[in-house]
Amino acid sequence: MGPGIVQNLGESLLSAADLIDRVPRASLAAATPCADWDVLGVINHLAAVTEKFGRFAAGSTGLIRQLGGDLVGDEPARSFRRIVGRALEAWRDHPEVLETVCILPFGRFDGATAAGINLFDAVVHQWDIAAGADLDHAVNDDLSAVALPVARLLVTDEARRSDHYGAPVAPGPDALPSARLLALVGRRG
Repeated sequence: MGPGIVQNLGESLLSAADLIDRVPRASLAAATPCADWDVLGVINHLAAVTEKFGRFAAGSTGLIRQLGGDLVGDEPARSFRRIVGRALEAWRDHPEVLETVCILPFGRFDGATAAGINLFDAVVHQWDIAAGADLDHAVNDDLSAVALPVARLLVTDEARRSDHYGAPVAPGPDALPSARLLALVGRRG
């Protein structure tokens, strides 16, 4: 992950927030490509991931886990933006954390890679939210290109067996980074 990872993370999270702003309340219970999550479930997951990495960026040490429960409540867009704002502020205020070890249940990563994991999650789950809510939303190719190395690190055979990701899809030889990213995690973009 390069020195611009915090800016890239900010772009991905703010893009997700803009998308969530557009989700009609009636679509929150709609199914998504994520097996056991409806649109609200994906929003809550993305909020929990962002909050977790925000705590890390603010200085939490030891094993960093997601908070359980509903983090976005009755105002998913507003709550998500609040979580994103706090997380991005922590990343910007503590640039030294990019070189700190982040301990997650599935491995140890430098802080820059931890930010990349959050970005990867945000890029892919935007597609899931848009698909579930039946909204037009183009996955950003520049951010997908940043997320691809992280995806290749995380999307292992073991992760697929635990149903975190679907079977890979062949993206085609001339596929854009967004199509390659979605194909890697088993989405048909």
